[in-house]
Order: sequence, then structure tokens, then C-alpha cells
Amino acid sequence: MKPSPKALIVAILAASVAWPLASATAETEGLAAPDDQALSASSAAMSKPPEGFEVISVKGREVSALESEVPTSVTQFTAADIQALGAQNIADVSAVTPNVEIRTAGATSPVFFIRGVGLADFSANAAGAVAIYRDDVAINSPAMQLGLLYDLEDMQILRGPIGTGSGRNASAGAIKVYSRKPSGNFGASLRSSYGNYNYLNFEGAIEAPLIEEVLATRLAFRTSQRDPYGRNGCGGAPAALAARLPPITAPNTTPGAVGPKFCAEALTSIANPIGGGLVLGQPNTILISPVPAGLAGRTNDLGRWAARGQLLFQPRDLEMSWLLIASGYKINELSKLGQSIGTVTAYGGSAIGPLGSGYQDPDITAEQDSIEAATGEGAVAVQKNILGPILAYKRPLDQKPHRGDYNRMGLTKLSVWGASLRGDMTFGNVDVTTITGFDGYDRFRDTDQDFTPDVIFEVIATDSAWQFSQEVRSEVQLESAPLALEIGGFFLMQELENSNENLQSSSAINPPAARDYWEDLYSFGIFGRFAWDFLDDFTLEGGVRYNWEHKEITFHLVRGYCGFATNCDASESATWQAPTGEINLIYTFPDQDVQLVWKYARGWKGGHFNAASSLNNATKPITYAEPESLDDFELKLAGKWFDRRLILNASLFYYKYENYQVFVIESKPDDPPELVIVNANNAEVYGAEVSLITMPLRGLVEEEFEGLRIEARFGWLESEFLDFVNPVLKTLQGVSSDGAFISQYYQIPVNYTGNSLINSPRFKLSLTAEWNFDLGRWGTITPRYDGAWTSAVYFNQANGLRTSNAQVPGAADLPEFPKCAIGQCAFWIHNVRLAYATPDGNIEIAGWVRNVENTVFKTYAFDASEFAGITVNYVSEPRFYGLDFKVKW
Repeated sequence: MKPSPKALIVAILAASVAWPLASATAETEGLAAPDDQALSASSAAMSKPPEGFEVISVKGREVSALESEVPTSVTQFTAADIQALGAQNIADVSAVTPNVEIRTAGATSPVFFIRGVGLADFSANAAGAVAIYRDDVAINSPAMQLGLLYDLEDMQILRGPIGTGSGRNASAGAIKVYSRKPSGNFGASLRSSYGNYNYLNFEGAIEAPLIEEVLATRLAFRTSQRDPYGRNGCGGAPAALAARLPPITAPNTTPGAVGPKFCAEALTSIANPIGGGLVLGQPNTILISPVPAGLAGRTNDLGRWAARGQLLFQPRDLEMSWLLIASGYKINELSKLGQSIGTVTAYGGSAIGPLGSGYQDPDITAEQDSIEAATGEGAVAVQKNILGPILAYKRPLDQKPHRGDYNRMGLTKLSVWGASLRGDMTFGNVDVTTITGFDGYDRFRDTDQDFTPDVIFEVIATDSAWQFSQEVRSEVQLESAPLALEIGGFFLMQELENSNENLQSSSAINPPAARDYWEDLYSFGIFGRFAWDFLDDFTLEGGVRYNWEHKEITFHLVRGYCGFATNCDASESATWQAPTGEINLIYTFPDQDVQLVWKYARGWKGGHFNAASSLNNATKPITYAEPESLDDFELKLAGKWFDRRLILNASLFYYKYENYQVFVIESKPDDPPELVIVNANNAEVYGAEVSLITMPLRGLVEEEFEGLRIEARFGWLESEFLDFVNPVLKTLQGVSSDGAFISQYYQIPVNYTGNSLINSPRFKLSLTAEWNFDLGRWGTITPRYDGAWTSAVYFNQANGLRTSNAQVPGAADLPEFPKCAIGQCAFWIHNVRLAYATPDGNIEIAGWVRNVENTVFKTYAFDASEFAGITVNYVSEPRFYGLDFKVKW
């Protein structure tokens, strides 16, 4: 019988442990006591792998420390990489990072997934499974986690749970961004960019010593803006409704029939007591449109700026340094808009649902008509058998993916500010580090979340938060043994205020539903770590951490969330705690160029209050998800061969998951839809990553031509819900005994067991090829290519299909979705860049094209078919091209 991939991985992980343990036992016989010099080898073996490894210690630190990153699979991006990719924020690098997915629903709402582990919650109080650090300060609130990338030293993505050290909520891993620090020298740089859609970007830095070898400063900034690339079909609507309708030349006997409509708007007929209706045959009615006059015709622009100031203080005659960082950034741009596709008659069909009113994108209508004319098929057959698959996975979306019809063109505004103070001190053989951070933000979002000209679900939200964090750690290197020890702790507190006005189906008679909530968070951890060179070639590293977290939340809800009550209030608090840890066995081969790492880690993330839930549940008004945990078994190989012409990093891992936190949309008869987090009982993930760097021409050709560097990164991921059943609301329609039409709601259990986890593509490949041609006194020319291929990725727990495809006799069920309806099928994306630099490197000019083939793909989607008859799709950006000019001195 052929073994399964999972069984093979488990066997490899088990067998790989037996050999080093046997080797260590044999080598221990007759082992002499270690000398006093072995300690430095221990620290080096654990905190700095051989040169050229992808796993590296963080740059720019003043003192050496135990680093939990060392046995972890790490992908690093230098400042040059980020510049070549044109990355605005950390989400932009996920496209070229295997087993890493970062989704955004707008400019300020990210969710992070590493190896299939993450939380797809866009709420203001969301707490994901990926820890985000900026200059080693934990950034808790999602609104502040994307940031802007500029003047960086590097950026690192750590895969796998972090069970010790300052790894709060890092059950999936961590992303760390490090600013370029003051060097104590005079220097400056300026980079400007111009591209299509009038893209303008300026980035610069200046540094200087204030007191020679004592006090230095560095100031940096970035500003980016771009005209909108999307088009709104409802833009410029005339103020008079009659001007939007075609002339009607005959009496209209069909109620509500008004012929074609401006931008497919939904027109509501209401009684007009003074007469003078606009529709012939209905003289006592008037028509109301949700589309206001004079909307902007363009959307999806860019408007951002950021600044940072640093002071580095290094007292003379003292082994210490203090780094003060103050920074801030702003976003002021139109809220992100995408495409809505109807789901009722068939996928791509008219969106007439419980909340919908018959909208169908005119681009889809035109395509459907052309297919009908060419094939002779009826509308339903065309939608289901031809147009549906095209919209889902063959093309995806319609023929004009950056055009839609929107009745709301709101703004997203975000102001973020923060400061941190880091101190590094050495007292004999003891190193002490303290990191203090204070960060906050204010945000406003006016969003048409249904992407239609109807008022289905639209939100005006304001929120703000501040956080205080403190970390202290102390490392001691023992002189009597090859042993390094570290103890430390961290503390985080946050206060959050949020106010949402939900405009779903609101009117003068039915005012908008609203929710306000306040959440306080307190979290701390105490950890200890060690590294022990117990043999010449073996290092044992490990640690434990005690995690404690407390949350308090208070709700004030108005209409729509309180059953029959107009207003309602509730509060809840919860405390969670758990130990975590990890153990790593590191074997360094005799030539010092190859390492093998065996790792076990226990990851944990605290519970989560559902900020979008109603208060109609009498037994548990405020719902929450329980904490989640996972066990990670991992094998890693890293090495360099052929005189550093080949560098390889490979990881093989297996995760066992408990209480996986899953994002679902719950529909209730008397409430707006709720976006909540529930627990799946068990889940499983296993897979691998391989990173290969080759410099094949080194030493084989003339020096000016040997600078070819090729890097390939590959990720394989198998994920599965082992036990996950969740109820979904269904509608039962029929006729009563007296002939009256009735509609009843009920819930049915839907089994997702066996489906893959959310945001977990099975395969992902990225390629980078860069060739530096040294022309001597003429400078250098460097062409670069970056490409990435991603297999199908699903954005919901139903493997990209409708959340519930269960058919019940008499129920108003929707047709099944085609593949990748709530997901994205496999696609490629390509970027190219050509740069010229002067011999001294002080001037650089580069031309670039991003998304060369103008590939269209969904960056995120969610299923609103059960309550609104639509799917909502966020769309990738179009092709961008432009020039960079950089000068430094």
C-alpha cells in the first residue's frame, strides 16, 4: 500500500531524531569536561548560523542575545528587495513568500496567515495568530500592523509557532520590520518615483552625529500618492431622477417597471399623496433611488505619508546604548471598492436576495447577452454552465474588473503615531535589554461593502486605540560551562473604542442600526530560554513561557441587533492562560557549512470576543471564541556548497491544531449578518518550504559578469479541518392552508470536516533573477525579474464554494457555486526592473513594470449569498510602470 504524504512526513520526522540521539550517546562516552572557551561557540552556534543562510540574526542590534529565530524557518527581505518589489507595506511582500498569505479589505484592515494558521477577522479588535513587530515593539491592533515600508534595514517573516521569548499571539509565526539605525556619520539619500496613473513617490533620509561618538540622529520620510484607477458607473448621476430614466411612450401597467435604469440602480416606489408620479400608469407614486447625484467617477486612489526620527545615545566608557524612535504615518484615500456578482438565478445572475433588489453588473449583462446570441442558449443555462465558470475561475470577474456601480464613495482616514525606547546594557557577562513602546491610532471608514448601487450593507465606522508595551530580558553566559541562559518578560495593555453605523436597509422609518463597543486588553508573559553546547557538533536550545491574557468588552447597540428592543447593553470579561515552550536540537556538520535542526514547539493564542455579534442570545449575549493551540514538529536543513555558489534552506513540518479559530458569516432572521469567530474542534497542517539561492557564474567567468544571482522559493501546504460542523441559516418558503405566502427561517448544521483551511494554497512558487553587470568606470547595469505562481486559494471554510450548498425540500436554496467562487484559482504575476548606477553607487536610475501581464485576480472575497444574493470580491491592482531616481551622499 502506497504511504500517504502525511505518513511519510511523520516517519521522516521520527526517524530523523533517532540518528542524532544515537550519535550523541556514542560521542558522550569518555567526554571530557568542556573548557571555558566553549561558551562563545555555544552563543555563535545558536544566534548566528553560517554565512549565507536564510536564517539569520536580526541586524542592527547592539548586543548579542539568544534568538528564537535561529532554528525557525525565516525569509528575509532587504531594503533593496522591498524597493525592487515596490512594496508599500508588508502585505505587498506576501505575494512572493511561500506559505504566507496577507489579505486586506481596504488600506487599513489586514489579516495574516502563515502555513495556513491565521485569523480572517477584519474587526477593529481582531487579534491574529501572527505577531507583528516594528523595531521589536509588538503592534497589537490590526489598524497599525501594515504600516509603511521606508528606510529599512530589513524585514523578516518567521514561520512556525514561537513558544518562548516575546512571542505573544505568535502561534503562526511573526513578521519583524527593522528601521535603518543611525550610524554616527553624515549622510543623506533621496529617492523619487513617477509612474502611470500619475503615481508620485518620494522617500528620503538624513543622518548626522550630534556629539561625536555619543549622540547621533537619523530622520526619514516617505510620501506616496496616485490618481484613482477604478471607474464608478454611478459617477455623475443627474440630480433629477426623471433625467436618469428613458422616455416611456405608452401606459405602463406593470407595477415598478421603469425600463433600463441609470447604473442599474434599485428604484423604490412609494406612495405620493400629491400625485404626479414618474411612471405612466402609476400617477400616485414616486421613485426613490439610493444613488446620490454628483458622485465621483473614479475610485481606488493612493494617499499616504510617513516620517520617523531616531536618537542613538552611547555614553562614553559605558557598555550601553539607548535608542529613541518616534514615528507616525497617515492614510487619506477613497475606501477600497471591488466587484459584486449576483448568485440567485445562477452564479453571475441577478442578485435578488433577502436584502438585494435585482442588481446585475451591466458588464455581466452585456456578456451574457452576447453569449446567448452566439449559442442560442437560455439565460439560466448561460449563467450556470458558461458565464458562471468564466466569472469564477477561467478569467475571473467580468470583462471590466476595475469598473463597478457604487452608490457610496466614502473615505478611509488613518492617523498612527508611536514612540519607543530601547536600552542595551552589559554588566560583566550579563546582557540586559529593555524595550518600551507607546503607540496609538485614530481611524475613520465610510465604506460601501456590498459594491452595488443598492443599500445592502454599508458602514460608517470610527475607532481609536492606544497601547503600552514593555519587555525586559537578561542573558547570562556562564563561564563554567558552554551554556547561555536568558530570562525575561513582557507586558501589553490596550484600550480600544469603536463606533459603527450600519446602513443596511435603513430609511427614515427604519433608521440605521448602530453599535458602539469598548475593549480593554491586558496581557503578560514570563519566559526563560537556554542554549547548551553539550557536544562539539550538537547544541540543545529551548525555553518555556507562561502566557496570561485578560479582556473586558462593553457593548451599546441600537436597533437591528437587539431583537424587539430599540437599545441594549451588555458587558463581558474573560481571562485565559496557558504555558507554551519549544525545544530545538541543532547539529552542525564538521565542515561548519551545514546545519540540521529538529524542533518541537507549542503555540497558543488567547480567546477572542466577537465584536460584530448581536445581543439576542439570552444565555450568552456576547459570544467569544476560546483560545487555540497547536503542536509543531519540524525538521530543517540549511547549508552552502560549491564555494557558496549554492545555498539551500529546507523545512519539513507537521501541525496538530486544537480549537482553530475560524471566521464565519452568520445570518439571523431579525438581525443584520454577523461576522463572528467560532472554534473548529481540530485541524491538521503539514508541508514543506524550500529556498534555493545560486550564484552559478562565481569564479567561472570574468569578474564583471559573475554577478548573476537566482533565488527560488517553494512552499507546499496540506491543511484539513478534522472536526468542524457549523450551523447556517436557511429560508423555508411556502403557502399556508388559507393561501397566504409564508417564509420561515431555520438553521441547519453544515459539515466542513475534510475541507482545507482558509487562505492555504497548496503550492506557491516565487522566483528572483538578478544580474549585476560591472562596467567599471561606466557604472553598473542590473536587470531583475520577480515572479510568483500561486495555486488555488480559498477564502472560506467551504473550499471556495457557497457557505452552505445543502438542499432542503421546500427551502429557497441557491444554486451551487462554481470552483473558486469564494477564492482564486491558480495564477502567475510578473515584475521586471532595469537599473543603472554610477561607479560609486551614489546615483541610480531604474525603470520598472509591476504585474507585467496585467493579470486580474481576487485578493479577497466573501459569500453574502445567503442573506444578500451576492458575492463580494476585492480585485488586484492593474499593471503599473514608471521610473525611479535615487541619489545619496
